[in-house]
Amino acid sequence: MTELLSIDCSVSIEIHLILLVQATVSMDESMGIQLLTLWFVLLIFLQTLPGGSNFFMSVVGLVATLLVFALPFVIITIFTRQFTEG
Repeated sequence: MTELLSIDCSVSIEIHLILLVQATVSMDESMGIQLLTLWFVLLIFLQTLPGGSNFFMSVVGLVATLLVFALPFVIITIFTRQFTEG
């Protein structure tokens, strides 16, 4: 019961963060927003991934983990480029 509550709270916090970020940037930064949303979706997927899953889910989990570590650098680069250009 405690694990379910913590997952619900973290999902709620992540959704609020997504909405906050979407409200503070214009529509021109849609690529960055989409990547940021993908990053949060991957984090939620990794939190809810069952432990004793099959080979396919293990491969998907590995790809998701790699993306979770790589996407922040891409997102920071995109936002930095957009904010310095104008």
